[in-house]
Amino acid sequence: RGVTTAVDAGSSGASTFAGLRKFVVEKCETRLLCFLHVSLHGLASAGCAGYGVGGECDSLKQVQAGACSRCIDENRDVLVGVKVRLTADICDDGKNEKEAYERALKAAETSNVPLMVHHSESTIPVGGSGLLSCPGSLRKGDIYTHTLHGFNSTIIDVTSNTIRPVVWESKERGVLFDVGHGMGSFSWTVAEICAKEGFWPDLIGSDLHKESCKGPAYDLVTVMSKMLHVGMALNKVIEAVTVAPAKAIGWADRIGTLSVGKEADRSEER
Repeated sequence: RGVTTAVDAGSSGASTFAGLRKFVVEKCETRLLCFLHVSLHGLASAGCAGYGVGGECDSLKQVQAGACSRCIDENRDVLVGVKVRLTADICDDGKNEKEAYERALKAAETSNVPLMVHHSESTIPVGGSGLLSCPGSLRKGDIYTHTLHGFNSTIIDVTSNTIRPVVWESKERGVLFDVGHGMGSFSWTVAEICAKEGFWPDLIGSDLHKESCKGPAYDLVTVMSKMLHVGMALNKVIEAVTVAPAKAIGWADRIGTLSVGKEADRSEER
């Protein structure tokens, strides 16, 4: 509701994307682009992370960087990046997180696309000298989603209630931070700490799915209003749902602004 382009954040992997393309992308009235999960089956056998029920990276046999890159190369009209979820209980209780993360980074680098990372309740640290970390090991243009969650692996140093230095450093390096509201990934406490420090998300994503579309996310406009409420400037809120995401997915030459030569699509709110 209220968008002209939606981006799916890793529902499918290389083995299931053909079905998503045929039965969802090609039938959707709204322009739909996708991040491809590094796991072959994507989220076909997984739900929300953090409930101890297992998930898409429990077996590394399913985490195939090569297949992911090939699928992206064959479907660049729709696929715009790679996705991985870093939560211990969907990665064989954390045993597979490091390898899954490394393979996702490799797939994104090979295909020259951004990697979007869900990082919550994870064995991968937020930062650390010489350690594989998140967002510490992300590249310029990669996307750290669910930025404002309050679970373990939060961007906040809970001993001081301030943003961890590595998070600021990552932002300065060009890592993009996305709201990714979803069902439980927006903490007012974290949002208020970020607002106090002037740390604003680069992207405002709703993360709508079956557990969030009837609340607490509802729709993109509702998520935008939350950021406005905590003090984010209106022009920055608008930028974070138009120009910035278009640039992030490599589509700024086609969408994101109303200018000569670009798609003449717009959304009106009343």
